[in-house]
Amino acid sequence: MRRDASAYIRANFRPEDRLAVVMIQQRGEQQGKVVQRFWSAETAAWPKTQAWLRYQNKLGWDVYASANPLKPGARGRHKEDVLEARWLYLDVDRDGDATLKRIDDDAEAGRIPQPTAVVNTSPGRYQVLWRIRGTETDRAEDMLRRLAHHYGTDRAATDCARVLRLPGFRSCKRDAPVRLLRYRQGPPSGLEDFPQDLPLPDGSWAARTGDPGGRGQTGPRGAGGDTSKSGQDWAWTREQLRRGRNAEEVQAELAARRPEKSNPDQYASRTVDNAQRSLEAAIGRSR
Repeated sequence: MRRDASAYIRANFRPEDRLAVVMIQQRGEQQGKVVQRFWSAETAAWPKTQAWLRYQNKLGWDVYASANPLKPGARGRHKEDVLEARWLYLDVDRDGDATLKRIDDDAEAGRIPQPTAVVNTSPGRYQVLWRIRGTETDRAEDMLRRLAHHYGTDRAATDCARVLRLPGFRSCKRDAPVRLLRYRQGPPSGLEDFPQDLPLPDGSWAARTGDPGGRGQTGPRGAGGDTSKSGQDWAWTREQLRRGRNAEEVQAELAARRPEKSNPDQYASRTVDNAQRSLEAAIGRSR
């Protein structure tokens, strides 16, 4: 199999599958700007489309695409827009080489299925993907959370509407090539092929309430020692604003840091608004 984005898309999707292709600018005055297009997999893999994306990549745009297919006609990247879950994935963003070896050792021992694909997104950082038989998003996300907790990978990368980097482009954020290290052809795995006894994070909403989708959660996150990625974002945003940094700059940087969100700009705007209200309330209490 060729190791470019076109071949990767064709291997991962059916021609008629609907995808979101997302670009985030990492340079200049437009840094943090997000652009997204909704195409069929066939169109996304088309040579002229790929040539246009490569040109944009050279101009500083990072390129991502849906991990799972969207419903026909979908114009958003929310959970309800996902047709079905066909992939599990881990975003290995720390202790990458050691974590990848641990995953490979477990696969070799038969504790988990062999990964379908391993993508090196920058030195020491990886995306590890397993093709699975199409299933409900709630069931897939439950397993994503368990795997991320077990291997210590990014717990924010556990939603089925996620976009992932495409091999064959460069990571403009980290100035490194995004490379497909290996790809295993073969039938998809079933969720039952993964360990069913992996625990959920002790402090997670799902573990506390039995709500694996987190649908009952309300209020701003990040308070009360929330160590989730969103909680960390909220705490970071609040601290930047407290130090007097411009809110628009903070919003742009946060959007650039969270490309996996279905709408990074909206997520960043909401986080900044919540942080500003928190600071205003704190000032009011101190008067």
